[in-house]
Amino acid sequence: MSVPPKEGRYCGACGTQAPKTDTDYTLISSVHGWRLLRNIGADGSIRMSWRCPTCFAKRRAQAIE
Repeated sequence: MSVPPKEGRYCGACGTQAPKTDTDYTLISSVHGWRLLRNIGADGSIRMSWRCPTCFAKRRAQAIE
């Protein structure tokens, strides 16, 4: 499932909004468990997307199987 881009930080899989932070420089990955994924699109472009802890765990479990 792919969610269209929105203003701010959202999970690229489920659309959950990232937790509020004090500044744009707060690391939501280390503080809140969100992960930034890098994928290569069909056209060869690099695409970055955030994953919430739940969706990242599901993705990781599928990769291990």
